[in-house]
Amino acid sequence: MLHITNGSIVASQIRLHAPGSNVIEWGDVLHEGPTPEGLPFVEMNAVRATFLAGQGCGEYEPILETLNLRETLLAGNDRFTLWFEEDLFDQLQVLQILDCLSTREKIQISLVWIPQGAKAAELEAFHAARRTIRGELLAAGAAGWKAFCAPTPKPLLRFLKTGAAQLPHLSKALVRHLQEYPSKSNGLSRTERQILESLVKGPLTPLQVFAESQSREESVYMGDSTFWHYMQRLSPLLEGFVPGQKRTPVALNLTGREVLAGQRDWVRHAGIDRWLGGVHLQGQAVGWRWDDTTRSLAASTS
Repeated sequence: MLHITNGSIVASQIRLHAPGSNVIEWGDVLHEGPTPEGLPFVEMNAVRATFLAGQGCGEYEPILETLNLRETLLAGNDRFTLWFEEDLFDQLQVLQILDCLSTREKIQISLVWIPQGAKAAELEAFHAARRTIRGELLAAGAAGWKAFCAPTPKPLLRFLKTGAAQLPHLSKALVRHLQEYPSKSNGLSRTERQILESLVKGPLTPLQVFAESQSREESVYMGDSTFWHYMQRLSPLLEGFVPGQKRTPVALNLTGREVLAGQRDWVRHAGIDRWLGGVHLQGQAVGWRWDDTTRSLAASTS
C-alpha cells in the first residue's frame, strides 16, 4: 500500500496514525507555473523542476530527482490511498495522480477527503469514509488533468460542465483557479485584488497582508513562499515594498488605488507573463477575462 498526500504536514500525521506506512508527498504547487499540454510525466517533471528552481524552491537537480522518485514509487505499487483536502492545491494534485494511474490495470485506489487542520487522531474516521476510485471516476480525473493542461481554457470550461462534478470539491477548486485570470474590471487576478484590498485602510506588513488575503479564501490553498511572488509582481502598485522584508509596512500608491478602482487596467498598464495550467498569458492583452458579475470566464478582445 502506498499512501499519497499533499505535503509534509499531512504525511507526518499519516505516519503517526499508521506507523511504518509507505508515504510519499506529491508536493508540487501545480496552480503556479507551466503544465504544458501533452507531456509525459517525466517530461512534465523537468518543466516543473525548472519552474520551481526559478522560484527559489531549491536547485534544479535535487528538485527533479524528488519529482521523478514519485514515478518509481507509483510503478512499484498496485494499491494506493490518496489523502487530500478540498482546496485548489490538493485538487490539482489529485487530477495529476489519477492521470498518472489511468492507464494502469489491476490497481486499487482509495480516496480519503480530510478537512484542513485535521489531527492524526481523526484520520481513522476519515479513512473509514474513503471512496474507491474506479472506471468513470479514474477517467474523469485524467480528463480533468488534460483539460487543465490545455493551451486554452475552453476544455476546462467544458469539463466543469460535464465531468468535474464526479469528484467531490473539484468544481469549486477549478472555479477558484479560473478566478486567477485577469478580471474584466481591472486586470487583477482574485489574489492580486485581495492583496490590494487589504491595504485600502492603511499600511500593513507583508505578513499581515498574507494573513488578511488568506482569510478571504473559502479554502486556503496558498503558502507564504508562493504569496511573496504575488507581492513582488504587484510592487509597482505599492509604496515601501522591499523584497525579502516581511515586517516592513507597505501601502498602496496612487496607481495601485487607480487599478483597484478600475480606473486603470493592470494588464494593459504592466503586461502579463503568467502560466495558468497549460494556458500562457503574455503581453498587454489577454484572450480571456474573469467576470465577477457573472462569476464566469469569458473571451475578451482586450
